[in-house]
Amino acid sequence: MFEGVGDVVSVAANSTTATAGGTVSFSGTVTPDKVGHVVYLERLDTDARFHIVMTGVVATGSMYSFTWTFGDAGTKVFRVLVPGEDANVSGASPTVTVVMSGVAPVASLPAAS
Repeated sequence: MFEGVGDVVSVAANSTTATAGGTVSFSGTVTPDKVGHVVYLERLDTDARFHIVMTGVVATGSMYSFTWTFGDAGTKVFRVLVPGEDANVSGASPTVTVVMSGVAPVASLPAAS
């Protein structure tokens, strides 16, 4: 019998709303310490499966961060995954939902010339 220990992954977004062309930062930690280990930002797709959209590396303090730029409108669901290895099985963060509107706010547009 195999018994694996999963990594614990936390995640937080600096915003749960965005506009077209806007960015949201996702950051968190991985336990146990995984400095130098690969970490994936994944987005839930229309096929109801998570797909890798960015790849990063766990930094000092077992912390990671991603910055995602939004293109199309809609509700987007993200999570962060640390793939498993010999000693640990993979670990996924809770999901984070970001609502993206299709147009930038008028105040953010450049003035007419």
